[in-house]
This record gives sequence, C-alpha cells and structure tokens, in this order.
Amino acid sequence: MRVFSLLAFLVLAIPPAMADTPLSLKGVATVGLDDAVAADGVGGWTDEGPENSLQGFPTGQQTFLGVPFDIPRDGPAVLALPGKAWPKASPTVTVPANGSMGKTLFVLSAHAWDDPPSELATVTVAYEDGKEERFSFVQDAQTGPWWYPLSRNQSRVAWRGENRSGVPVGVYLAGLELTRPGTPVRSVVLEGSPVRGQLLILGLTLSNQPAMLAFAPPAWAEEPSDTAGWFEPAHADAESGTAPVWGAAADGAQTGRVLMMEFGQSLSAPEQKQAEQAVRALKDMGYTGVRTAPIDPLIAKPASDTLRTGLRNLLAECEKQGLAVSVTLAGGRVYHADEGVAAFRELNIGYPEYYFVDEAATALLERDLGDFWQSVGTSARMEPSAILFEGGLFGYHQDFLTRPHHRMLQNRWCAWLKQRYGSGEELKEIWQMPGEASPLYPDESLERGRVEFLSTSNLLAASPRFRRRIADQLRFLEQFQSDWFLARRAAAEKILPPAKWSATAWTSPAWLRDLQTRTAASLDVIEERAELVETGTMSDPERALYLDVSPISEASLATFRTPFQRVEGKPFIVWDAIGAWPGDRNFVRVLRTLAVGAIQGWDGVLHRQLDRFPEDGAPMSDVPLPGRALQNPSVLAVLPLGRNLFLRGDLGEAPLVLRRRLVSPDDIATATQVIPAGGNGLPGWLAFSGKVVARLDSGELARSQDAPPDGKVSTPDRSLEIDMPADHMRISTARSIALAGSLSKGEFDDASVSVRVVDGYGVIYVTALDGQPIPTSRKLLLGLVGRSRNTGQTADRSTEPRGVHPTVWSIRSPGVGPVIMEPIRASLTIKNGLAGSWTLLGVDSRGLPLPAKPRMLKPVSSGDLTLDIDTAEARTPLFLLTHE
Repeated sequence: MRVFSLLAFLVLAIPPAMADTPLSLKGVATVGLDDAVAADGVGGWTDEGPENSLQGFPTGQQTFLGVPFDIPRDGPAVLALPGKAWPKASPTVTVPANGSMGKTLFVLSAHAWDDPPSELATVTVAYEDGKEERFSFVQDAQTGPWWYPLSRNQSRVAWRGENRSGVPVGVYLAGLELTRPGTPVRSVVLEGSPVRGQLLILGLTLSNQPAMLAFAPPAWAEEPSDTAGWFEPAHADAESGTAPVWGAAADGAQTGRVLMMEFGQSLSAPEQKQAEQAVRALKDMGYTGVRTAPIDPLIAKPASDTLRTGLRNLLAECEKQGLAVSVTLAGGRVYHADEGVAAFRELNIGYPEYYFVDEAATALLERDLGDFWQSVGTSARMEPSAILFEGGLFGYHQDFLTRPHHRMLQNRWCAWLKQRYGSGEELKEIWQMPGEASPLYPDESLERGRVEFLSTSNLLAASPRFRRRIADQLRFLEQFQSDWFLARRAAAEKILPPAKWSATAWTSPAWLRDLQTRTAASLDVIEERAELVETGTMSDPERALYLDVSPISEASLATFRTPFQRVEGKPFIVWDAIGAWPGDRNFVRVLRTLAVGAIQGWDGVLHRQLDRFPEDGAPMSDVPLPGRALQNPSVLAVLPLGRNLFLRGDLGEAPLVLRRRLVSPDDIATATQVIPAGGNGLPGWLAFSGKVVARLDSGELARSQDAPPDGKVSTPDRSLEIDMPADHMRISTARSIALAGSLSKGEFDDASVSVRVVDGYGVIYVTALDGQPIPTSRKLLLGLVGRSRNTGQTADRSTEPRGVHPTVWSIRSPGVGPVIMEPIRASLTIKNGLAGSWTLLGVDSRGLPLPAKPRMLKPVSSGDLTLDIDTAEARTPLFLLTHE
C-alpha cells in the first residue's frame, strides 16, 4: 500500500506534458472573413465588399505550419482591433486561456493598408498567479500585408489564397516566446495601438513548439552551379585607342534611334585621359548617348570637387565624341535643416515623390538643376538632349510618403474637392453609386477637410461602391501632376538650354499605369521602365525570353504580358537593366529587349546604370548592381548584334496590329465590372506580331485576346519567332541571324546560314559588319555567347513564392575573379557565293583581335563555308570572318 501511495504521489508530482492548445476566438471575434457590402460598418474582413475579402480562408480545426488553430465556423471569425476598417472596435480584448500552458504563444494575423514598421498592438499574457508578460506586435515583423504576402524575419506566410479579384492574399504566423512555460495562463489580452491601417487576428495557440518555428526565414535551396569546363575569355593586349573590328559604332542614323547608358552616381574621371578612354569605350560598344542624374546626394552636394570635376570631364568628352547628353531629375537627395523640407530626416530618397507636394523640395529641385548645369556645362554649345522627371503618384510610392507629406497631399485633395463640389452633400450625391453603400467612411467630412486620399491598394480593389470616388482621385492626380510637370519645365527653361522634356510611366501597377502614361504624355517624350532588378536578390522568371511574369501565379502563356504602352505620336524610350546578377540569362534579355524595340519601333533604349568601367580580370561582384553589366563578357558579346538589330534596323518594324485607348478616369467611373488586373488584358505576344500603339482620344478599350495555343509566336515576315515553352528565340534577317535561349541540339536553316548546335545555353549569331546581306558580305561577325559567372559564384533559390514574383534568387557567394563563361560548341555553314579564301580570327568581347594565328578557310565547291567552333578551345565567344 505504501509503495502504491508513493508511486501515485510521484505520478501526480510529474507535471503534465504541455499540449498545443488553440484558444477559441468564438465569442470575442468581431468580424467575419467575407463581406457582403463595402464600407457599411458591418460584415467582415476590411469592410471593402466581396471583391476584397478573405472568403477562401479555411475554418474549423486547422493546422498552419504545424501549429493547430481553432477558426470559428459560424459567426464572426476575426478579431479586429481599432483601425481604418473598424475604427469603433474595442481597443482591448481579452481571450480566455483557462489555465493552458505553453512555451510559445503563436499568433495568426494579417495587416491591411499602410503603416510603417511600428507597434500595431501589445499582447499581454496574464498568468494565473497574477504575473504578466508583455510583447509588442510590430508591422513588418510579427505580421505583414495581406496582399502579395511575403514572409518576414519574425513571421512566416502560413496560408495563401486569392480574393475574388484574383489578387494573391495570405496570413502570417508569429511566435512569442514565453519565459514561464510551465505556468498556467489565465488569459491573453490584446490592446490596439494608434494605426493608419488595420490589424486582424485570426487565431491564438499556446504551444510547446519553439517560437523559432515562425522566425525561420523563407526557405531557400542552393541552385546547382556546375561550372566544370567553363573558360576564362581571353583579352587582347591592345594599346588604348585601338578600334574594334566592327569599326565605327552604329549611330542610329538609319532609324533615328538612340541607345543610351546611364552614368551612376559614383562614376567619375578626374583625369582627362580617363574620360577619353571611358567615352571611347561606350562609343565602341554602340552607345549614342549618355544620361546623368544630378539631383543626387553625391553630385548635388559633393564632399569635394573631385566628383564634379570627373563628371565635367566625362560630359566634355561626350560632347567632343558626339554622344548626346541627357539629364534626369530621378532621385531625391539628402536635405538639411535650413532648407525647409518637411520631415527631411525621414525621407527615403528612393521614393522622391515628396517633391510633388512639398514646395520647398520643388524649389530646391529647380535650384539644384541650375547649379548642376552651371558647374558642369562645358561650353556654350553643349546642351542636354532631354530632361527626365522620374516617377509619379499613380503607384505604390505615394503610399510611402512621410506623414507631413501625406497631409500636404491630403490637403490639396480636399481643396480640389471643395472647388469642384462646394459641399459634402453635393460630393456624396455625385459619388453615390446606385444600389451601393455610402461612398464616404463614417468619420469623413469635406467641410472638416477629412476626405481620405485612398491608398493604391484601395484603388486596385476598385470596389463598385468607390468607383466614382476613385475616378475623381485619378482626375485630381492627372491634373495635379500635369500642372506640376509643365510648371517645372517652364521654370527650368529660363535657366537651361532648350531640351526635350519627358516623364516616366513605370511606377504604377495594372491599369493605373495607363493614367501615369496619360500624364507623361503632357510632355515631349514618354519613358517606361522594363528592368526587373532588386539589390541583393533578383526576380527572374524561368524563361529568359519572357517580357514580364504574372503577378499572381507561375509564368504561363495566359499571363504573358507586355508592359510597354507607346503613345501614338510621342517619342518613346524604354529603360532596361543590363546584365545584372545572376547574369546567367540576362544577356539574353538584353538581346530580347533590343529585338522587341526594333519590332515595336521604339525611339530609344536606356541601359542602367554604369558605376564603374570594366577592368580586365575583375569579378563582376566588384561593382554594385547593376553597374557590373559591362564587366559581364556575355553582355558585351551580344551588344554588336543587338545594336545592329535596333540601331541599324536589321529587324524592321512590324505592322501596326492594335490601336488601343488608354484607360481614363471616366472609364473607372462608368465601368460595370471589375477592371481586370492586367489592365486592358493585352497579351504580350502581340508585341512580336506587330506594334501596339496607345491613344489618348476616344474609342473602344482593347479587350483581352487569347494567347496562341502552342505558345509559338512570330512576326508576319517570320523575322522574329518565339517558342515560349521551349525558351527559344529565332531571328532571321538579310544581314543578321540568331538563335537564343536553350540551344542544345538546336537547328537553324535559312537562305544564308545553317546552324547545328551541340550543346549550351545562350546566343549564336551571324551579323554582317559591312552592311551587306550575309550571302554577299565580305565581313561577318560570328558570336557563340554562353552564360558568364564569377569564379565560385553560388546562388540560393527561394522555395516559397516571394510576393509578386514566383521565384527569387539570392546571392550565397558573389565569387571572385576571373569571370568565366560557359562553352558553346556548334557547326555553322555560311552560304556565301563569293569565291576565294576566308580568314577566321578570334576577337575579345571588346572587339579587339586576339594574338592567336588566324585560320585560313576555303569554301567547298558549292560555295558554302562550314565552321566547327568550340568556344572553350578558342577561349573567346566572338570571331571575325573576312573574305580575302
């Protein structure tokens, strides 16, 4: 008996194992997952109506990332603290825990609208012994935006789905580590903090699992990096000033086009000889102009005169060698307390839209531009070819304005409404959509100057209830930005030489991009941005030939889009990043962009941005992204073909296949259905079959068209063909032919050239350097260009969908020099009827002859000349073929 009692005592003395205990929100949850009527103050989620709710979220007993939760099936399922959607929610909510224990409190949540990384709430764990433990719940740490979800360092995306508008949405799992894991918990108390957005809690669980379960960063897998057999391309030992074998650079005179390189902030040539070499190199590579950004913290307010002197030398040399100079007001700069710019310490100069609303910043913008040109203008003859205003308020950047600048924009918006409508009653009557709830939030009043400027996410949701309100906000932005652009041009023309003026139309997602394009059209030139670069990581669809990738799902034919919206009658320039890491495929993108530009009849392409010029043997990682482009031999080796396609016009403009009208604010106000996420639904393959031209005048909006069922597209004359599933591009013109993409066992056969590829990924091309058709040309450039990497370069690939991009690569190790290239082996037959001998000479990526002895060749009796080439054996991707 005593033994039994002792055993019983020991058993009772052992603390019970801590199980995972979901804390039910039934009875304390306040809103539902779905919402029937937008902004009626009842219903669910963010009160934005059925198009923008979390209706697909699973209920009942659910497990997310291994943690169980109890999501109420009936009635309210979400705990909303006070915020934008639910301003009258209880600021403090207590969730019973009933003595449950755990070492981690897991929280399932999401955040809506716009808050900086700041405290959204406090979470207090109240133990049964009267003690408490408090935690801060911070935006972008313990939770994140429910639209386009992306794991944070202290929270992971636990569930993904789509709202009824097709936007990807999700919720986050965060773990709060408790310091008293064996102590029973009486309750969990959530107390809201003042926020501009809305915090939504979907579940709480006390668990014996570690908090690090939710801290784990997004999963990555090492990308295979087998570079066995890759070679270091040879460099010619030539004296400075030696001309490349392709002779004088193409100047675009035949097509009227320009190919420009942007000077980065740190690019400088303090000595005149450096400037001569730098500009000569750009000209040899085919660039016809340069752009520089003076409104920048380094150039506008340099620590010394060295940088300014170096830039002056470069611009003077551009003038001397005939390269056009363009200036951009692209960025902000560091401001000082005595300059009167609001919140100057908080400004993110990467989002310079604050100068639209801050008069002090606008005045300094004009002053800085005048000071810059006065200090670097090198002669009375030197003039800027264009002045660019980058950015605009039709995009996400307006959501990142500082609080003072947001108030400035809000005040201008309310003043515009008062001038237009006079009273709040008139405003409400005009904005009211038939059969919909009030277009105003409960606490809004025009008389008090409190009619909210809707965020970009609200605009994109485009709830029917807000259609007329959204249309007015777009009209306001269109008028506000156009007036601002024209006023800046008028002011600057008093202090600067004459120039073309332009504005970009790249900042906006979906159909909002059309509105920015309409605003940009108030100036002389339209510019768009096509780069897909992020510092440190790089988004890149599986197939290098794609123009863009779906923001919703994996790349597919149905979501293949072109981002380019050329306005009829306006010069058109597209920005394109060149050769930025991971570099393996981006040199193919460079070629693709120049080819598409030729087909679409663009007036120019701008490559961004050059921070330093290449140094022999230096690793690509030595230069910040994307300045390393000109250290990438693959990029250099495709430029001769690209400029012949684009500047020389080897690829002719395709016929106009579609004239579409840009979306206007009136379209938003009168639309009877949700505006499609893809804007007007233009399929990207249209860009290859012809030109798409946008108009500002009236006419029907272009409607979606089906992509080709087999994924194969071509221009009418078949000069450019794309096989999207095979990641393959074929170019066939009188003076240039090329295969690009996946080359293994590829074949090409036309009237002038036949190609048989053994293996490799990259570009194989033949282009005439004397302007003659290939069958009669006496000077041909052959390129067999593989991928390039630094020695030892490795990458990680995300296994979690990352925001709007299906896949992201991250640099595990940038590697070291020298740069190495993947070999390509192929057999080329040149069908040239010229009798006599030919000479094959290897040249480096700069077009300079290599010291190896030239090969003497004779065609067979039929006149065909067959060449078997292995680039690893020759140690170069480029060859000059000349007729004796």
